[in-house]
Amino acid sequence: ATVSIKNHRYRESFLVTKNYHPERNTFFFFLAFNSLLLCLLFAATCHGKRSNPRRFIEMGFARFLQDFEICIWYHLGRGHIGLTMKAKLYRLLEQRGSDCRYFVIPLWRGSGYTTMFGQVQLPYMLFTGLEDYKARGTQASPYFTASFYTEFAESKDLVLIRGDIVFTSKLTDEEAKWLLETTQSFYLNDVRYKLVECFNKEPRDFEF
Repeated sequence: ATVSIKNHRYRESFLVTKNYHPERNTFFFFLAFNSLLLCLLFAATCHGKRSNPRRFIEMGFARFLQDFEICIWYHLGRGHIGLTMKAKLYRLLEQRGSDCRYFVIPLWRGSGYTTMFGQVQLPYMLFTGLEDYKARGTQASPYFTASFYTEFAESKDLVLIRGDIVFTSKLTDEEAKWLLETTQSFYLNDVRYKLVECFNKEPRDFEF
C-alpha cells in the first residue's frame, strides 16, 4: 500500500495547546523496597561508627518514593498508556522533533489500514486521523495525546511518558501504544528518520 501526500502541505499545529505489565510492577516494587532497605543498612552501619544515621534514612526514603512513583507509572488504567525512555533518546527525539514536526503512520486494521497524522512538539505528541486533519485542518481534534516528563532524567536517566486516549472509539490501548512506539522509532532510527525528513522538507516527493 502507498500513501501519497504530494498535494498536501502540513505547516500548522492541529491543536493548540493501560497498559498493565505485572512483571514490570514486580521489578520496580522490588527495586523501590531495596532502595529503602539499603539505606537503612547504611544508617545502622553509621550508627555503629557514631555517625548520624538520619541523613541516610532520609536519602533512602526519598529514593524509595522516586522508585515507587516510576513503578505505579505502568499501572495507569484503561485509556491511558505508561511508558519510559532513556534521557539520551529523549534529547534526540526533542532535537529531531523541533526540525521535523509532522509525520504520518499507517495503522493496520484487519486487511486494511487507517492513516494517522502525528505532530511532535515536545514535551507533547499529538495524533489525529489524516482524513480528519485534511477536512478540518487546525480544528481537528486529537484522538490521542502523549506527554513527556523529564523530572527523573538526571537522577534515573529516565523520561516518563503518559499517553491519554481522547476518543476511545477511535483507538484501543494496544493501538495507541503501538502508534506511540512506532512514531518514536521513526524519529530515533537514522534510516527511518530520512522518511520523516522527506515528509517535512520535500512533501511532494514523499511516498510511504
